[in-house]
Amino acid sequence: SHENFSELSIRLTSDIKAEIKALYESNVPLKKMYQILLEKGFLVKNKIQIYNYLTTLKKEIYGSTKQTKKQT
Repeated sequence: SHENFSELSIRLTSDIKAEIKALYESNVPLKKMYQILLEKGFLVKNKIQIYNYLTTLKKEIYGSTKQTKKQT
């Protein structure tokens, strides 16, 4: 049987996102970022969740690196 785990899913709050952004701007590596967030009491599921947000953050800061080509 499949159980519903939706109530266990942890989303990054705006507070966590702000903290990750500050750590990123201070050039803190991902592993250390995860440790710091846990030490500060933030509920973060795993490093992948932080990595995914960093990817989004970098796109916001630097713009998308993908070049779109129109097919004719």
